[in-house]
Amino acid sequence: MSMTVEDGRVYLERLSLSGGGAEPIFILRGRDVSAPSAVLAWAMRAESVGVNPQKIAGAYEAAAAMLLWPQHRKPD
Repeated sequence: MSMTVEDGRVYLERLSLSGGGAEPIFILRGRDVSAPSAVLAWAMRAESVGVNPQKIAGAYEAAAAMLLWPQHRKPD
């Protein structure tokens, strides 16, 4: 399952400015021209180290959806 922009916003709002020991995350948007290849690279690496196949399938689905996103541009 992919994280939406809203999901990411809610997660980030829960973090304190100092980090508070929260695990770091990195969010990629569908319109980011580099996002599909980054997600595909993650999926291939995750597959090689034995990550849950459902998680990997979700990454491939997200990458495909990103490739089909109507607008691509450099990240904000």
